[in-house]
Amino acid sequence: KINKINIRNEQGVTLLCQAILSLSEHRKKMVEDLIANGADPSFADDALLNALCFRHDGETIQMIVDRVKDINAKPYLDVAWGTGNKKAITILEKAGCVSKAQENLNAACVKGDLELVKFHINKGADPNAQDSDGDTPLIEAVGSFHHEIAEYLLEKGADPKLKTRQGNLFELGTI
Repeated sequence: KINKINIRNEQGVTLLCQAILSLSEHRKKMVEDLIANGADPSFADDALLNALCFRHDGETIQMIVDRVKDINAKPYLDVAWGTGNKKAITILEKAGCVSKAQENLNAACVKGDLELVKFHINKGADPNAQDSDGDTPLIEAVGSFHHEIAEYLLEKGADPKLKTRQGNLFELGTI
């Protein structure tokens, strides 16, 4: 017997996801009712992940997290880091979610979000870690013309002499 409550519509979205995306003041109640009737957050798709992490309603996030069978089966925490939803990040980390914090720090540097950069650094991301191209958060910030972020990273110990495949910031003429 198939539980029709978990079937996706033509756009691939479940009822649970639609409830989470809802702007209704009754969103929390809809989510509770769907879960009580068998909606399974483990059927998560990208829409559910994004909806969950964009919502700043900690109760709804917690309700979903408490019912997900394998919290690391989907990149919940990475999506939360990407959205900058600190409440979602905190809830997911407490639930044991694993993240690619370093990649998210680099993304925040490119995006130019100083508050998110500070958040990632305070969560333990390394300002000198290099990605697969050898780029550091400092190189990403300078390359994206986010000088305030670059200054912050330097204050936090970022080393401008670390080399990428193209050289370092001095050799590239950016400092």
